[in-house]
Amino acid sequence: IYISALAIMQSAMLAVSVPLTGFAQGFIPIVSYNYGHGNRERVKDCFKIVVRVMFSFNLLLVLFMILFPGLVASAFTSDERLIATVEHTLPVFLAGMTIFGLQRACQNMFVALGQAKVSVFIALLRKVILLVPLALLLPRWMGVMGVYAAEGVSDAAAAVCCTLIFVWQFPKILRKMAR
Repeated sequence: IYISALAIMQSAMLAVSVPLTGFAQGFIPIVSYNYGHGNRERVKDCFKIVVRVMFSFNLLLVLFMILFPGLVASAFTSDERLIATVEHTLPVFLAGMTIFGLQRACQNMFVALGQAKVSVFIALLRKVILLVPLALLLPRWMGVMGVYAAEGVSDAAAAVCCTLIFVWQFPKILRKMAR
């Protein structure tokens, strides 16, 4: 039942992340073009738009799923036991994803600004460096719920780290453009 619940929750998570990926694929060339042409103001304006759209879209959809997990689960199954399991676990699983829009915006801005190594590091941080150890450790204290909490904790921690790295690096990148 927990594996089936995880499949539903991963599918629900994709409902948020796939449109964000599509939006990122659209803005990356625009930011890259303006970065290459030294248009700092347009790069900054693009980032403001990107962070607003990605953060807002992500937050609204994730909050909807956290507030109405039974409705989300019923889109995938009619099994009452499975719906009840998803109702119990989805809020924990998605809690850290509420701020994931920040990570997606900043991580894709790194790609657009020629900083792909930082972007790869953030991806590895979220799914390998944080998630795997947390998925192994948290169940010791939280039982099965620890596996689901590992996703939320790694999402939130990676989003905070990525945003902080971006806040630190973005001004440096813009100063380098001015030269």
